[in-house]
Amino acid sequence: MLCCAQCRVLLTAQTGLTHVRSAAHTVPYARLSEDKYHNVCNELGIRTDYPTSQELDGIEALSGLDIYTMALICGVDGCSMIFASRGAMRKHYDVMHKGVPIPTIWHIVSAQRLDNGSHKTYFRVIEPSYVFRPVLNKDWIDILDIRIDNAMKIDPLFNSDPRYLNALLTKTKWADHVKGHDLDELHSLVRLPGAEEFPLLKETIEWIFEVAMISIDGTPAIILQRLNTKELAP
Repeated sequence: MLCCAQCRVLLTAQTGLTHVRSAAHTVPYARLSEDKYHNVCNELGIRTDYPTSQELDGIEALSGLDIYTMALICGVDGCSMIFASRGAMRKHYDVMHKGVPIPTIWHIVSAQRLDNGSHKTYFRVIEPSYVFRPVLNKDWIDILDIRIDNAMKIDPLFNSDPRYLNALLTKTKWADHVKGHDLDELHSLVRLPGAEEFPLLKETIEWIFEVAMISIDGTPAIILQRLNTKELAP
């Protein structure tokens, strides 16, 4: 039989071409002619009908279909209906076995189903030895975090040659302005004040900010707009 790798459903020779021509699939499949498709199906011996439940029960897992390794099987009077969740099994009991006590321990089997439509009944399968089981490994998360950090990291500006004039220094001509001055003295002029210097500076700056905040509501809008502009008149 055929299996759609995108939808993970089983298909027959009668349903395969119609399925891949649906809007959910890529366009190139739709260009395949029906004659060529049926010729290929005949050469491969693809079935034109779905297998019966008797044919499916207990077979080896079909490649391409999802395997439910924790499916529940009903054990009431040889019912053998299989469901993927306890909620679905409880509904089955309410409809088919009303009045029968629901067990607290279920028999677990591996199961598959052909599709999500008219052939969605689960059937028991023999689980292959190569079934993929997710491994709780956080290495890839750590790698992803490192890549995000590298992408978001701000590279520090480093000038390997202190004599190099970048675009900012060339435009402001600061290098020309400080040329010939004592660098230690210049550094002292821009150094942050010490604990004993300007004892009222902090309080004064805070007072200016507080007064400014209080005055916002009473300041005309035209003045606030002027203060907010990027180009202030000298």
